[in-house]
Amino acid sequence: MSDPPAIVFQEFRRYRRQYVEYSDGTKLTRRVHKATFVPLTPWTAVLSPPASSSSSSAPLPVLHLSLVVEHRAAGEPKHWSLLCHREDDPRGRLWQVTGDAGRMRYAHLPDADKLSGGGGGDVAWRQVLNGELTAAQRATVEEVVGTEPPPRANIRADVKENCQGWVMRVLRRLAAEGIVEEAKVDQLREQMDPLK
Repeated sequence: MSDPPAIVFQEFRRYRRQYVEYSDGTKLTRRVHKATFVPLTPWTAVLSPPASSSSSSAPLPVLHLSLVVEHRAAGEPKHWSLLCHREDDPRGRLWQVTGDAGRMRYAHLPDADKLSGGGGGDVAWRQVLNGELTAAQRATVEEVVGTEPPPRANIRADVKENCQGWVMRVLRRLAAEGIVEEAKVDQLREQMDPLK
């Protein structure tokens, strides 16, 4: 089988196997080395079990695009990130930038738990920005977050934004694509913390 499609929705390893799910619903698996995770077999499709004739198949929960806001140290600005997750599932694809405000970098995670409290963060609040994210919209989000540069500054005095500013730039682009509402983006601007 050829290499898998480019847009990964979810990726995890379990029992010496690597699994991936793509935005188009394709699911693949392969065996990997237990210590190094080097692939041992080519990708193969994950087959769904045959449908039972006595039960109706329920649709998959829809995808949500949410803003997750976390507390940091006292007096520090809150951390903002974007999470693509299924309804009622605290885990999903996390897009964020982290690091010192002058030298931030991408720190995207394919399978992060940000909503249950088990992910290590202290969630202050969250807001669903799109409650019915399509596969095509998710692919657009992936492209936007991968091309919107993290904040950078040569010296501390030149720092103009942090992770919150990066999220706002991403959301402005997503609003231009019709993926999030412009009014929600405007409301979120009022929630931004001042730079420290």
